[in-house]
Amino acid sequence: MQGPTLAGRIASGLLTLCAVSAAQTTWAQNDDTVEQERLVVTATRQSQSIDDTLASVSLITREDIERSQAQDISELLRTLPGVDLVRSGPRGSQTSLFLRGTNSNQVLVLIDGVRASEAANGLFTWEHLNLSQVERIEVVRGPRAAYYGSDAVGGVIQIFTRRQQGIQASFGGGSYSTRRGQVAVGGSSGAWDGRLAIAHDQAEGFSSQNPNGFSFNRDNDGYRNFSLSTGGGYDFDGGRVSLSFLHTDAETDFDEGVSDTSIQNGAVQLQLGQGTAFNHQAKVGYSRNELVTSSTFSDSRVETERWDFSWLTGYQVSNQLELQAGLDFYTEDGENRGSYDETRDNFGVYTGFVWNVAAHDIAASVRLDDDNRFGSEFTGQVAWGWTLTEGLRFSAGYGRSFKAPNFNQLFSPGFGGLFAGNPNLEPETADSYELGLRYQVAEHTADVRLYQNDLDNLIDFSGVDFQAINVQEARARGIEFSYRWAPKNWQVNAQYTLQDAENQITDTDLLRRPDHKASITVERRLGIGHWIGTELIYVGDRDDFGGVELSDYALLNLRGRLQISNEWRLEARVENLMGDAYEPAFGFNGQGRSVFMNISWQHQ
Repeated sequence: MQGPTLAGRIASGLLTLCAVSAAQTTWAQNDDTVEQERLVVTATRQSQSIDDTLASVSLITREDIERSQAQDISELLRTLPGVDLVRSGPRGSQTSLFLRGTNSNQVLVLIDGVRASEAANGLFTWEHLNLSQVERIEVVRGPRAAYYGSDAVGGVIQIFTRRQQGIQASFGGGSYSTRRGQVAVGGSSGAWDGRLAIAHDQAEGFSSQNPNGFSFNRDNDGYRNFSLSTGGGYDFDGGRVSLSFLHTDAETDFDEGVSDTSIQNGAVQLQLGQGTAFNHQAKVGYSRNELVTSSTFSDSRVETERWDFSWLTGYQVSNQLELQAGLDFYTEDGENRGSYDETRDNFGVYTGFVWNVAAHDIAASVRLDDDNRFGSEFTGQVAWGWTLTEGLRFSAGYGRSFKAPNFNQLFSPGFGGLFAGNPNLEPETADSYELGLRYQVAEHTADVRLYQNDLDNLIDFSGVDFQAINVQEARARGIEFSYRWAPKNWQVNAQYTLQDAENQITDTDLLRRPDHKASITVERRLGIGHWIGTELIYVGDRDDFGGVELSDYALLNLRGRLQISNEWRLEARVENLMGDAYEPAFGFNGQGRSVFMNISWQHQ
C-alpha cells in the first residue's frame, strides 16, 4: 500500500482545524422558497424547521445536487458529518454507507416515505440511485426506531423524487467514456399537478479490482443505468392526494461477472386537514428489488417485494404542544432461487409529542412493534433542548432502537452447509446517547455533537459451521464538528468527524470505518448563475478484511457553472485533481483523475 501523499498530509493538517457542515444553503432564491426548503419531515415524521429540530440533520436540495455536479450518491454524501461511504470500484460498483459507525444495514432508507432497502440482505442499493431523479435528501443521524421501527439504528436517510417545474434537459460526458442524459418536465393546471423525469447513464469505467483483489482482471468494468420517475397530485378543500413512482434498470460489470438489477418504488398518499388543528396522513407504499448475477463462480437470482401501509394523525393542542400517533404495517416476500422463499409481517404503533415552553424544547416518542417471526419489541426516544442565549442551544437525547434479522440471516442454506442462516435469531438492539451544542448568529452556524451507540446481539456468522448467531457486542462513539459560513456570494462548509467503532468481543475496530474523516467545501458566486467551487476530502486509516489496514487518502475536486443565457448553462466537475491512487476497500481501485462536463437547458 502507498503511504499518505503530500495532498493527504496537507488535507489532514488543514481539515483537523475545521468543523463540519450540517446543512446546505441555497443562494439565488426568494425568502419564501428558502424557508420552505429548510423544512424537514424525517426527524419526527412531522414538518419542522431544520433549525428547530433537536435531531442532527443534514439537508441536500436539488440546487445543492446541481451545484455539486456529483456523478453518484457517494460523491454527494461523503462531505456530510458521520457518514462513511465505500464504493468498491467505478460507478455502479457496490456502495456501502455507514452512519455513526453502525453497520450498513442498520440505516433506514426511505423513498418518498416508503421503506426501500432490499429485504434479503437489508441493504439499500446506493450505487443505482440516479441523482437526476432526486429532488432532496434528508439525513437524520441518531436512532429513530421509536418513530419508524426496525433498521433506524444509526439514523434515517429519506430520498424525495424529482419535483420539476417547467422543462429541463441536460446532456454530458467525460472520462471513462461516460455519457449521460436526462429530461424532466413538470407543471400544474388548477388543482392538478404532475411530473416526469427520464435519465440514462453509461460508462466504460475502469477495472474494479487491483492485484490485491480475489478475482482481479485488468479489463474495464462498465455500467449502464436507465431510470424513470413520475408522480403528481390533486389538491382539494382541506387535503391532497398524490402519488410517486421510481423505476431503475441497471447493469454492472465486475471482474469475472455481470449483475442486472431492477428496482421499483412507489407510493400513494392522502393528506387531510392540512392547516387545521387535526391533520392526517395515510400512505400505501410498494417496493420491489430483483438482482440477477452471472459470474465464473456461480449464478444467482434474488427477488424481494414489500407492501407498506401507514397512518399518522397529528393534533396541534396549542402553539407550544403538538401530539401525534400512528401505525405502520408492512409485509415482505423474499426469494433466493434454489435457496428459500419466505414471507414476514410487521405491525407497529407509536405515539409522541413535541413541546416548546419558554427556553426549553422536548420531543419524545414510544413505539411497539410485533413481528410474526421474532415477536414484540418496545422502543422509546426522548430529546431535550435548552436555549441558553440568543443563537446558542444545548441539547441532549437518548434512544433505544432495534434491527430485525433479514431473510439471508434467517433462511440462507449457506454454501455446502457452511454460513447458514438461523431462524431462531433475535433482533439486534442498541442504546444511543447524544449531547449537542449549536451556535447560529448571522452568517455563522457551528454545531458540535457527541454520541455513543451501545449495540447488543449483533448477528455474526460464527456459530457451528459458521452459522448465524447473536453473539457480538459493539460500541460506536464519536464527535461531530460542524461549521458553515455564508456571507454574500460565498459559502464555506467544513466537517470533521472523530469516531471509535469497535467490536467489544474481539477488541478490534469495525471494518471500513475510519477514526478521522473531514472535508471542506468553498464556493464563490461570480455573478448571476456563475459560480466556482472546490472540495477537499480526507479519509483516515481504517481496517479491512484479512487484518489489512488501509492507508489514509485525500481528494481535491473542482466544480463550476457558467450561465450562458437565461435558459442555457455549462457545468463541469474535476474529480481527484491530484490523480492520487487509493484503495477505498482492500483489493479495489479508487477513481483516478477524471473530468466531466454537462450542458443544461431549462424553460419555466
